[in-house]
This record gives sequence, structure tokens and C-alpha cells, in this order.
Amino acid sequence: MTDQYRKRMRGIAVFFMTISTLGFLLSLTLWGGDPSAAISGSTLFSIGQWMLIFIFAAMMWHGSRLGAVLLMLVILASISIAASSKPSTDYFRISLFTCFAVIAAFGCWHTFKYHRESLIDDLPIRGWPAIRWGGLMVMLLPLGLASTGYGMQRSNISSAVLPAYEIDAQHYQWMAEKDFLLVDERVQYFYSGGVFSISEDGNLLTNRYVGSWWQTDEGELTSYWLPIGEVCRVEAVKDEATRHIGVYNIYGAGDGNWVKIWLSTEQNGDQAFLSRLAYLNKRKQHDFVKDACEQGIAIDRDGLALANGIEQSIVSADLVEPDQRQWLSEQGYLTPDETILAFYSYGTYGIELGGSMLTDQYFGGWYRKDGQAFSAWAKIGEICTIEQVIEGDLEADEDAEYKITYDKDSWYKARLSTRGDQDAAVIETLRKRNAAAKSDDTHEACKSWGETDTEDV
Repeated sequence: MTDQYRKRMRGIAVFFMTISTLGFLLSLTLWGGDPSAAISGSTLFSIGQWMLIFIFAAMMWHGSRLGAVLLMLVILASISIAASSKPSTDYFRISLFTCFAVIAAFGCWHTFKYHRESLIDDLPIRGWPAIRWGGLMVMLLPLGLASTGYGMQRSNISSAVLPAYEIDAQHYQWMAEKDFLLVDERVQYFYSGGVFSISEDGNLLTNRYVGSWWQTDEGELTSYWLPIGEVCRVEAVKDEATRHIGVYNIYGAGDGNWVKIWLSTEQNGDQAFLSRLAYLNKRKQHDFVKDACEQGIAIDRDGLALANGIEQSIVSADLVEPDQRQWLSEQGYLTPDETILAFYSYGTYGIELGGSMLTDQYFGGWYRKDGQAFSAWAKIGEICTIEQVIEGDLEADEDAEYKITYDKDSWYKARLSTRGDQDAAVIETLRKRNAAAKSDDTHEACKSWGETDTEDV
């Protein structure tokens, strides 16, 4: 009976060594079918898994009970992983490894019976003890490969550059939480070389920005972005250590204004990314920016704004462009019966970035935060307090900010240019008009919570 148990134990071990060898070669073939493809998490897991099965089967062939138990555990773990695979359960793999589990259980039972009979008959365990126990020493590499591959699978990180519709929902959510993706942005392409999380690094192209994020040596998450339309050139960086990754420096205008991105070359994903970047950038690039790129100088933001019809100071109604009036009307910021008294926008390409406006009926402003548009307006005659909270630097062309309160819990901050002390003139006009239009009821309402409009500007 001892020899019978041993023969069956070894027969089952040979079966698993043969199956694992075929599985290992198949995994390598599938990966090697595309020389430009980076190894994926599923491929890495499969390679490590088959290597473990081979090692434990070899241990079992030499009479190792531990090898038989570990073989059984690896197969059961594979069934569990296949059952929890996303986006859909891998029923074929579950069925296949269930059959393997039955065979492995049969082999495990015969291994233990072989040991028991050998002990009764006082016979030595045949096989090499070095392999029975040495397998534990060489299992670290395949175990690491399988664990890494499983981690990559669970993180849903693709080895390729992805278009917008293939990006995982949890990755969209993470990018939005980190303000790497604004509300009004549309993703074009995305790639992450992270193993367990896209927080390790990422490269993103949207309709508004191109850039990347990474973790510093101290573990701090940092990023750098260039606006679409302000990219001057793209330069490929030779890096022999990155076989399946293309490395590129993307330069904006001026010194030190560049970002390095890493893109998978799988299925020419890097070229698709860069081609789309070139197309979007060419469409949006202003001649003013193009000249800055050719001269190798930083962009004159004031000049660019002026070239787009935006004065970098507070202007009267006659200097508000027709298309700007139209935008204000479309947003509901300017009604047909209102007259503009003072207008200021700190936008560069368009006034929608932000600004402030005083009309004969309202004073207010609009701004964007995380890609979301906001605005606040106070009716003339209903403002309780006007308080300067940030004093702008006239020489540095820095804007001043004023806190406008029009109810106990209602206030906003208006941003105004300090050039020529224009902000003070606008606030003075606002004070006079608000005081003239303020009713007794409004006076009492403002006083009821201890605030008046007599604070210094």
C-alpha cells in the first residue's frame, strides 16, 4: 500500500507540474504576442500562480506534506480570486480550478497516507529532502509576482493609455477629490504606471490641461499642469530602463515651465495621447502665446488678456465688449433694464474666469472654483457693510478684496483692480448709491444684528 500511495501522489504531482508548465508558457506567449505591451496585473498574477503550483507540486513529488497543503491553498485562493474578479465573475476559471482543487485534495490525501504508511513500516520518505523544504526558499519570487499582479487587478489599473470611456469610475472620483479633474473638464486620455493605486503616479490630458502627478521621496503627492493652448513643444526623452513606457517633456512658455509625463507604448497609446494634445493645443493657441513660444519668453498675461478684449483694470460701460455683454446677459448677471457703471474681469482668455460689476441696481461678482461657476449679487440699497479685507499692492498690480454683507448670514468677497486707485472710487460710488437707496426697514435690519455700513473702506 505504501508504494501505491506514493505512485498516486507522484502521478498527481506530475499532472500539476505539467499543467503549470503549460499555463506558464501560455501566459508568456499571450504577453509576448505584443512586444510593445507592458505586463498587466492579470498576466503577472497568472505567471506567479503557475510558478507556485509548479514549486508546490515538485515538493509533493518528493513527499512533502507541506507542499501538498500549499498546492491546495493556492488553488483555493485562485477560485476565490476568480469569483471576485471584476467587472464580471470568471466562471470558466472557477470551474477549471474547482476540478484542480478536487485533484489536489486527492493528492494531498495520498501524500499524508504515504507518510503514515511509511512510518508504520519504518520506511524512509523517498525523494530529496532539499526539494521538500527548499521549495519554501524559491517560492518568494513567484509569491511576490502573484501578489503584485493581484494588487494591480484589484486597483483596476490598466497597462495601456486609456480614453475617457474606459477609465474606472473610482479613478474619476479620486482625481476629482484631488482637484486633478475639475467639474467643467472633459478627459481625453489617462495613464497611470502605479502598481496598487493611481495615487502613485498619473498622466492626464483633458480639454483644458495636460500634466501629471507623482509622489515625492517623502511620500508627498504633487502635480504640475500646463493649460491647453499654452504648450510650446513636446520632446521625447530616451530612457533605456523604460521598455514599454515613453517618456516626454512637455514645455510651456518661459523658463522652468515644463512637465514630464510617462505614457505606455502599448497599442501606440502614447502616440494617440500626444496626437490629441497637439490637435487641441493648436486649436486653442492664441497668436500671442505662439509668439512667446517662438521667442522663448514667458507669456505676458496682461497683454494676452488685452489681446482677448479684456482690460486689466476697472472700465466703464463703453469699454465692455458686445460679446462680453452677451455672456453677462446669458448668465443672468445683466438684465436689459440695468446700466453698467463699473466693470472688471481678471480673466485671460475670457471674462468667465471671474470678475466684479457695479450697475445702477446691483453690485456683485462671479468666479470659478474647481471648475464650478459661482456668483453673488447684492441689491443696491440692501447692503449692510462694506469692508476691505485684502489690500492690493498697486506696484505689483495685485487686486484688492472687499467683503460685502447684505444680511446677517449673507456675504461675498468682491475682487477689484487697484490700478489708479480705481477700487476706492468704485467703492465710494457704491457707498453713496447704497446709502441713498437704503430704506428705514433695511437700516433697522442691519442694526438688529449689530452691523452698520460705516466701517472704513
